[in-house]
Amino acid sequence: MSRQITLGSRADNDFSYQNPSVSGYHAVLKIENNVVIIEDLNSTNGTYINDKPVKEAILKAHDKLELGVFEVPVGELFKKINELELQHKTTLVRNIMTCWPILKFTERKNSN
Repeated sequence: MSRQITLGSRADNDFSYQNPSVSGYHAVLKIENNVVIIEDLNSTNGTYINDKPVKEAILKAHDKLELGVFEVPVGELFKKINELELQHKTTLVRNIMTCWPILKFTERKNSN
């Protein structure tokens, strides 16, 4: 399953950075199979990994990430991504456990 996390200066992004060089909707992080891919959303000032402009690239925890000239603290970003992923997995398990009694009842009812 792929998850997306938005970065930009607007308050409705998952990560909002108030800096003039950061576009309203600057970039998106896609999490696929424990790999984080960053995609620039046609921002005005570009997205850079290790001082190189990127349209889409794999982001690693030790990389230097810049939205325009604003350096994003990648370590903190990855920590927050891990927290969000854990919350997502916990919610999925909670939803499954909530439905389990209903599934068991339906299974017993159908087996007669």
